[in-house]
Amino acid sequence: MADQIQLRRDTAANWTSSNPILASGEFGLETDTDQFKVGDGTTAWTSLGYGGIQGPQGIQGIQGIQGETGPQGPQGDQGIQGIQGIQGETGPQGPQGEPGEVTADGTFTLTNKTLVDPIITGTVVEDVFALTGTTPALDPSNGSIQTWTLTGASTPTDSLSAGEAITLIIDDGTAYEITWPTPTWVNNAGAAPTLATDVPTVIALWKVGTTLYGALVGDGS
Repeated sequence: MADQIQLRRDTAANWTSSNPILASGEFGLETDTDQFKVGDGTTAWTSLGYGGIQGPQGIQGIQGIQGETGPQGPQGDQGIQGIQGIQGETGPQGPQGEPGEVTADGTFTLTNKTLVDPIITGTVVEDVFALTGTTPALDPSNGSIQTWTLTGASTPTDSLSAGEAITLIIDDGTAYEITWPTPTWVNNAGAAPTLATDVPTVIALWKVGTTLYGALVGDGS
């Protein structure tokens, strides 16, 4: 009876799964691919090259058409913000420029503003305010020219601030008496004027510091 030689054999998947080390010169056949490997006694199956004569490498085929670009993936999380650097020192302030000139045409309302050396062209129109009652407040905010027709003995109150002034025109046809808020009279022999009853009496009032001053302008005594 003739001797029969059989090669060690199994499917490619089983060879890969078991990954044995073939003895030196031992053949291993893949029954489903008809390829084989020859062991060297140290290298596992998956690291061995296939046996047999290898033909020359064929010509590389034509590159296929590039597929469409896939959709953009979601944006990653933003990294942590770095530490803010130390703020530098503030530089020296430059010199202040000369104030420019302002030309005011039309109507302007200036509240708590200081005008330095204003040049006024034309006539300044002052507010005229009519006082009423027997105890009115002498308040320049109502108007710098104020008229007052007396209806009885009267006691006005001082509402002037330092630097403010009033021109007061008093109509006293019945000789009523006025009790003034202790102004310093600068004329009329330092006394309060006696009001005329036939024509209006004009009195100027102004305040310097905390002192209220008064002067008879005309048609009183």
